[in-house]
Amino acid sequence: MSIVLNGTTGITTPDITSTTSTLGSLTQALDLGSTGQIVFPATQNASANANTLDDYEEGTWTPTMSSGSATIKDASGTYTKIGNRVIASFVFTGNTTGSSNILGGLPFTSSQSTNGAAREIQNTGFLWCAQVVSSSTTFGFRRYDNNSTLSANDIYVGMAVYQV
Repeated sequence: MSIVLNGTTGITTPDITSTTSTLGSLTQALDLGSTGQIVFPATQNASANANTLDDYEEGTWTPTMSSGSATIKDASGTYTKIGNRVIASFVFTGNTTGSSNILGGLPFTSSQSTNGAAREIQNTGFLWCAQVVSSSTTFGFRRYDNNSTLSANDIYVGMAVYQV
């Protein structure tokens, strides 16, 4: 195939049908799949180049009560992992009232501590801090005024962004 401008051939490329091996390697490098979407492998193929996006994943996770005197129910969460950042959202209902709560079940181990936010949406509307604990899959859960008492039947919704 050639690109001709004002009667002059400017760019000549081989016929695509005769370069399927080159096109195939390009498709394999991008893994465009059959729909033209970029497909990441199920297992990360890590790159030393900081400018290479080598990992993308979406999924679900289940918040659990790791320690503390409260219990939770109807817990669910979703996450998106882009490179070394995880955006984890969650919702759960307090099952029994209790304090000193550490929740677990984050989908990836954190590499450092970071803060997220949550809100109790059933009764009070209080704002909560979800502090991801370094080198763990847990987060401390405290109200903005440092109270950590979860209430039975209150619904809590939040998210945390952390580094792995």
